[in-house]
Amino acid sequence: MKITIHRGANQIGGCITEIATKDANTFIDLGSNLPGSDKTDYSADEVRTMQV
Repeated sequence: MKITIHRGANQIGGCITEIATKDANTFIDLGSNLPGSDKTDYSADEVRTMQV
């Protein structure tokens, strides 16, 4: 099992965490960044193409 924090380790909101095994991967908490954040949100296509 591999756990990857793609975004959000140092912020509130907009976290993207991936839990992956050799057979599957799951993304958790794809919420938006807080209003006024200088971080850009990932598009649905960018999330679908994230590599394990």
